[in-house]
Amino acid sequence: MFCKPHRDRYRQMSNESPPTARSLNAMTDLEKIEFARSPFVKQLQMTAGTYVTTFRWSYVHATLDTQRWRNGSAFFIDISGRIIAVTAAHVDRLYLKGKQMARGKIACQLGDLTFNPEARLIAVSDSIDIATFSVSADELAQIGKQPFAVPAGDWPPPHPSPARPGHMGLTAYFAGFPEDSRLWINSQGDQFRAVHRWRTDRQRVGSPDLHAL
Repeated sequence: MFCKPHRDRYRQMSNESPPTARSLNAMTDLEKIEFARSPFVKQLQMTAGTYVTTFRWSYVHATLDTQRWRNGSAFFIDISGRIIAVTAAHVDRLYLKGKQMARGKIACQLGDLTFNPEARLIAVSDSIDIATFSVSADELAQIGKQPFAVPAGDWPPPHPSPARPGHMGLTAYFAGFPEDSRLWINSQGDQFRAVHRWRTDRQRVGSPDLHAL
């Protein structure tokens, strides 16, 4: 269920083989919670956090005369040197809706980078809920995140399916900054908390943070 680098790292940290999807599903709720709090999972959370950042914007509502803050998440892929930021299409649509309702300018940031989504848009698809944007290598360095490196011949990636050889038993790990996890501090700024989830295409494990096939 884990890719080889994670399997090797798990063995180094625990001196045993990593759990399989079946063994995770057989755990009690308390065992799943204990595993989710293990040093290995905490390190996996830290690693996942190096790939994802906030996509946020703020504006003054023209009618209500109130300051609004909205946000989503974004990650990055590097396809033979071309850096692409990826977020959900509905996040891009919310940004555009906010711009229509704004009195004056709308401020948008990708991480700590001032960002103009309309000028950087590559493509958007509502059917698969994905929007992509161009980002330079220097800008990515300023944001302080790393991309998923993808060889040109491996793009687009195959759709994950248990019917595909090698896909059965694999687990997807999600990390992001959903809007409901944002903490309002004051008018000068917010605090963003990362949320992590395990997911596969069949069965959810009892802990809210663990999902396995």
